[in-house]
Amino acid sequence: MKPTLGVMALALPLLIVSPAAVTADAASEPAYYAGSALAGVLPSEETEVMLESECITFRVDSLPRGEEDDPGARMEAEYTFYNPTEKDAEVGLLFPCGIRPEYFAESCYDRPGFAISADGVPVTPDVRYTYGDPNRSYSDPCVPIESGLVQLRGGCSDPFYCTEGLPLTVYTCQVDLDEEPSAGGCTCVLTFDCNPRKSRVMSETGYLSVSNGRGKAKFFLGQGENVLRLMSVGEPLKLCSAEVYTYDDFMNDSWVEAVAVTSETKDFRSYVDGLRPADSAIAEEDWFCGCAEMLASNAVNGFMSYMSPSALGEEDFMPWYAYAIEVPSHGRVRHTIETAVYPAKMADRYEYEYLFTPSWAWDEVGEVEIRLSTPYYLQESTFSFERGEDVYLLAREGLPQDELRFVISEREPTASIRGGADDGLTVAFCILGAIAAGAAVTVVVWLCVRRRNRRRAAQQRRDGR
Repeated sequence: MKPTLGVMALALPLLIVSPAAVTADAASEPAYYAGSALAGVLPSEETEVMLESECITFRVDSLPRGEEDDPGARMEAEYTFYNPTEKDAEVGLLFPCGIRPEYFAESCYDRPGFAISADGVPVTPDVRYTYGDPNRSYSDPCVPIESGLVQLRGGCSDPFYCTEGLPLTVYTCQVDLDEEPSAGGCTCVLTFDCNPRKSRVMSETGYLSVSNGRGKAKFFLGQGENVLRLMSVGEPLKLCSAEVYTYDDFMNDSWVEAVAVTSETKDFRSYVDGLRPADSAIAEEDWFCGCAEMLASNAVNGFMSYMSPSALGEEDFMPWYAYAIEVPSHGRVRHTIETAVYPAKMADRYEYEYLFTPSWAWDEVGEVEIRLSTPYYLQESTFSFERGEDVYLLAREGLPQDELRFVISEREPTASIRGGADDGLTVAFCILGAIAAGAAVTVVVWLCVRRRNRRRAAQQRRDGR
């Protein structure tokens, strides 16, 4: 009986908080597809014109089911600008279109049905492009605003790449293996000296490391022809050695052979421009700044990158709409933007996101109103809406401190999921409570067993007398 009680006592808390009771197995969870966040319009440069009010209306009439161009939702943003100065003002405006949704079929897209007007008069924008970092975390599909603005002004987050007249040096070596490498593998190591302040090192396939100015690029080799490339932008590297060894050679500290390395120097900007497709809609300046930002944002320790300019593609860019409107002295202009909205998708959950952070670029913002019109249910939201008939409303003075995120679903919400971010705390407290209860039961059972055993031992001692 004793082993049975012990097993039951230990198993009880596990049964209470069994993973199957809390969440489905990871393999059975539905796939997650990243959407594309929207953001408010922002000035291209400092201006005295004020953003007097901002009214955002989301119309979610249907939900995207597959890889289709129509997301089933649209946003209409109405901005009222006021010019408090004594002169008419031309205001340059930028509207970021967001990163391409993961489930969108096209590689380089403009939002369908996009329309801009100023006091009812249509405005034709120019289209600009910035590097959108498609390898971002799909759980955080935000719009890269700050880096985008730097690129639109002709720079990148690492000004080094935008230095005029930078050279690009390409180091190439070829290693041919007649046989498949042994289990330990075969490696080519290029050792070099570099100055991190004067050069940037890139390799798509090799493992890079630099310590005290001495660098190594390790390439793992396969059977047949292996063409290895190492690149540097700026001051050329000083190659010290290039050697091939197997795992056994490494353990015995003996090298197999040295290999020859050739180098070729080009103009960095001309090389990047040459990689741009001839029929690309992306202008040369935007392509170059996007390439520089890709290298800078993927750098390790600020000067090493596992990406080269050839890794850049049109699908890596995010479109922006750039245009200008006239605001008369002491006058107002009602500016309207209409565009499609692409939610993140997971099973029957559709998450939409609108960033208010860019609107902080305006010196002063007055009233903000948000309207959500949909026949579906609002499951979660970062803001508390008032519910009407097929519409959710929110009005406030000034910009919110948080971004707007809300989840739409076809199923009616329950009390356990309305709290949005608080749901995680609720689940956590439930789990902790279950663990505590299970632990308490285990202790009680253990004490009962211990007390019973003590009584039995005492009885045996009395019987032995």
